[in-house]
Amino acid sequence: MLPAGKHVDGVYLSPETGLINHIAKGSIVIDSSTIDAATSRKVAAALGWAGH
Repeated sequence: MLPAGKHVDGVYLSPETGLINHIAKGSIVIDSSTIDAATSRKVAAALGWAGH
């Protein structure tokens, strides 16, 4: 469990190590973090644009 939105953002969207670069296209991604809504929307949008 990650403590804040900035950590979730980094895990998914980091240019070097982000999961967005390693998740197969068409995958369903479920994140059950209790972070702020803005970060959840940002990560969801980025994953959607990437085809996940």
